[in-house]
Amino acid sequence: MTDVLRNGARQLLAEAVDAEVDAFLTKHRDVLDTNGHRMIVRNGYHHERDIQTGIGGVKVKAPRVRDLRSDEDDPIRFTSRILPPYLRRTKSLEDGYRESEQSWKETRAKQRSGSRISGCRNEGVRRESV
Repeated sequence: MTDVLRNGARQLLAEAVDAEVDAFLTKHRDVLDTNGHRMIVRNGYHHERDIQTGIGGVKVKAPRVRDLRSDEDDPIRFTSRILPPYLRRTKSLEDGYRESEQSWKETRAKQRSGSRISGCRNEGVRRESV
C-alpha cells in the first residue's frame, strides 16, 4: 500500500514540476537566436534525490533548463517553486519536526523546573559525615 502511495506521489510531483517547466519555457519562448531557434530549452534532469514525506522517502528528478545564450552576463535560470534545489523534507514534515522539538523542549523545561521546586535534584547538596 505504501509503495502505491509513494509511486502516486512521485508521479504527481513529476507532473506538477513538468507543468511548471512548461510554463517557464512558454514564458521565454520569444528568446530566439538569429536563426529563430529557442535559446531557453529543456536540458534533461538533475540527479535523482530522496524527498522525505509523511509516507516515507520519495525519489524525484528535477528537470533542467538551459540558457544557450553565451554572451549574456545574467542568464535566465529556472528554479522550481514546487521542488526547490535543496529541498530534502516536505513542509509538513518540517513543521512536524519543529512542533515535536518545541514540545520536547517545553516538557524538558517543565521537568527541570519541577524537580528544582520539589527538591528531587541533588545539585549543590553535600553529604556531611556524622
